Amino acid sequence: VKDNKVIAIGAFENYLSYYYFRSTRDMLVRDITKMNNLVRFNEDGSLDQSFNYNAATKQSYAGANGYLASGIMLSDGKIIAIGSFTTFNGIKANRIVRINTNGSVDETFASGNGADDVVNSITQNAVTKKILITGAFKNYNGQPYNGVVMLNEDGSIDSQFKMGLLSGGLPSFATQLNNGKVVIAGAFDRYNNVVRQGFMILNADGTLAAGYNNTGAFNGAISKVIETTTALGTPALLIIGSFDKFNNTRVGNIVRVEIKN
Repeated sequence: VKDNKVIAIGAFENYLSYYYFRSTRDMLVRDITKMNNLVRFNEDGSLDQSFNYNAATKQSYAGANGYLASGIMLSDGKIIAIGSFTTFNGIKANRIVRINTNGSVDETFASGNGADDVVNSITQNAVTKKILITGAFKNYNGQPYNGVVMLNEDGSIDSQFKMGLLSGGLPSFATQLNNGKVVIAGAFDRYNNVVRQGFMILNADGTLAAGYNNTGAFNGAISKVIETTTALGTPALLIIGSFDKFNNTRVGNIVRVEIKN
């Protein structure tokens, strides 16, 4: 949300609105505007035609040639979107693209060759400004990364973080904490040949963080991690998603975990 407007991204193709003045109880009159993958709404829910809209054709521009899985908004209002696509509005964009505030592709984004396979998740830490993407890719901009890469806001790789070898499955979520450590979850069972059953916390360089990785099996998917405190005021993480097991204990999609100072 920016300037009381809302941006939606996804796998949709159309924006539908209703003409209630011409409608009856039994028949609603609809107007369909072709809007591929990306749309901005005004505060009242109407289509913002100043964003990703071609007035000549009365529809959006070409959009992505695949689906948009997720996205984040940067402090300047630009959007970074990720997914399965290889072009956006006819411009090369391998599974990641930065979109200007008018909906056009920001070709200054330094993603280079992008990711060589699907990107499913993206997060940004508001304090460090670092971005983490996860997915089925093995390489990002021609460099080897095992499904997780840390980026700067301009799309370039933060080379300090180097993802190790995962086995048993793919990562599905990663986010950086304010202290620089990185939370990663997925379907994996080992990291650099150390048993980590779907959940781990890494240092800023990608190594396992000492004292943070004593939990048992995790099962499911994480959508968000919020830094908070326990009732005693010690640091904790509020973990939210679609999961039924954390530390070999049955939970219901949300859990609070105490962490070290």
